[in-house]
Amino acid sequence: MTVHFASFGGWRVDQTSSATCATRRVSGQLNYPDLDPHYRATAGNLAPMIDEQRHRIRVLIVDDNAVIRRALRGIVQQDEALLCVGEATSGEGALEVIGSARPDVICLDVSMPGVGGLAVLEALRDKQLATRVVMISGHSSSQVVRDAINLGAKGFVVKPFNAAKVLHAIHDAFAAT
Repeated sequence: MTVHFASFGGWRVDQTSSATCATRRVSGQLNYPDLDPHYRATAGNLAPMIDEQRHRIRVLIVDDNAVIRRALRGIVQQDEALLCVGEATSGEGALEVIGSARPDVICLDVSMPGVGGLAVLEALRDKQLATRVVMISGHSSSQVVRDAINLGAKGFVVKPFNAAKVLHAIHDAFAAT
């Protein structure tokens, strides 16, 4: 696996062949200028703490189709309560980036080359991660939906989709226990 990174304007972009994640870094430290200095100096899990203060839901987008990813990113960016924390083009990429992106909700395609969405769901369940998943797929057979729900998906949106359905599914998934 090759990891590329670039730095621009204080943002660091880490990229593998199947995932991209951006973080703001200054001198090797996470930098959040609007955050109280006490919290900036605290080691550990800063990103979720910051997003809790802003009441933003962290969303990861996983789809092998660039047009769908772009559409989902645009929908997420419309809602001030949501923050897109990364994208992946495959199930493998999703599993690589989940640890660093720490999403609250993953918008996940069912059918992708290599590791598909249902296998990602199974891996999340096996790792007992609290991340909620909304399946976004062109496959709407009752068996696929049933399998996704049984593996822990909190929502299912069928392509083609509209912004209202996607936003509703993300918020409902985040609220689900």
